[in-house]
Amino acid sequence: TNYSTNNGASWTACAGLSGSPRVASDRVNPKKFYAFGNGTLYASTDGAATFTAATTGLAGSGRAAAVFGMEGEVWVAAGANLYHSKNSGAGATKVATVSQVYSVGFGKAASGSTYPAVYIIGTVSGASGVFRSNDEGATWLQVNDAQHQYGQMDNVAGDEDTYGRVFVTTQGRGIPYGQPAATGP
Repeated sequence: TNYSTNNGASWTACAGLSGSPRVASDRVNPKKFYAFGNGTLYASTDGAATFTAATTGLAGSGRAAAVFGMEGEVWVAAGANLYHSKNSGAGATKVATVSQVYSVGFGKAASGSTYPAVYIIGTVSGASGVFRSNDEGATWLQVNDAQHQYGQMDNVAGDEDTYGRVFVTTQGRGIPYGQPAATGP
């Protein structure tokens, strides 16, 4: 994993990371970055030049995703586990309501809420699909159904401007999106 300070003219290896974890930037602080690999959530405060282990002993493999508009809020989609850190990775809590997660993303908060909607592709209460949480993962609502699984879904992202609108990437079936029936198609 490498970083650049001159718009890609040259690249330098990130210190402190092993393997090839995917790196996510903090969506507020341009100096903060996160990475997840080998059961460790790493954090950087120097523009990805140096990473240190922020939380160790996490199970699974996957990737970190930072919440827009909220410094230090990072989630990790790690196979059978979904983790949430509210303090730049220095401690992560397993979200008990999720039994499988492939991707996590964020969208505009529900009316009356200050925390963005959290979306996952995964399994909750034995059902697999796309889910939305308006309460930081305490409860989930499935937003697709058995007739709309789109082959294999890989990534999920919510719309930051329109509550409830969610996009998923698929393998060869385009980028379907959905939103609550009361707000659109």
